[in-house]
Amino acid sequence: MLKPVDVSTKNRLRVAEYLNTLDSRDFHMHYCTHCIAGHINQKFLGRMNLTSENWQETKAAAARFLDLNERDSDALFEPGRPVHSKFYSPEPGDAAKVMRHLAATDEVDWTLTARPPLR
Repeated sequence: MLKPVDVSTKNRLRVAEYLNTLDSRDFHMHYCTHCIAGHINQKFLGRMNLTSENWQETKAAAARFLDLNERDSDALFEPGRPVHSKFYSPEPGDAAKVMRHLAATDEVDWTLTARPPLR
């Protein structure tokens, strides 16, 4: 028998579904209002005052929503860290794929995407 789906899995799947609907112009991993954490805060938590100055708060709120530990939060929300590439950001469908994998396995794995973020 399948186990019941918990709240964090439901939230992860909701985020994946939402990310999959975004146009690539509305998604960019290097802008706090257009990244995964930013979209979670705006769409699911109703937080609209997102700035780079409150990035840690934005990231922490999204991590709580998805029930992520700090390591997984860093891996999901800042996949190119510590070396950021301003010229490449995954597509929304890539992020949705990673979120679905996270929901199924509790693992963040950007290598599943066509072009994983640079490390």
